[in-house]
Amino acid sequence: LGPYKYRHHHYPNNITLRDVQKRRIFKKHHYERSKLQDIHYNDILPKEVRDKAMQKIYDMPFDSSIIRMHARCCVTGRPRGNYLDFRVSRFVFRAQADYNKVSGCQRAFWLHNTHLNP
Repeated sequence: LGPYKYRHHHYPNNITLRDVQKRRIFKKHHYERSKLQDIHYNDILPKEVRDKAMQKIYDMPFDSSIIRMHARCCVTGRPRGNYLDFRVSRFVFRAQADYNKVSGCQRAFWLHNTHLNP
């Protein structure tokens, strides 16, 4: 079938499921990959050692790289317009902020306590 097996899930769409699976693969391999990259970029080590490290990086899954992940809304699966601190899209953020369900955020209210002196 491929690296992504279909299963029933609770995610908003299949692209979000695929992103979650990419994150799992990244979490599993990122420490080893970062150490191998450190060896590869080290100028002091001999070229044979650096080439072996690069070959091990090539043998790792593509999804172990950090650039393969994309920030998506965890509620709707939307890929753009996300607040990275909260991992939700702007629509979900605004809807939750309207009812004071977002920690540390308050809706701007301009009708009271605004005194403009001309």
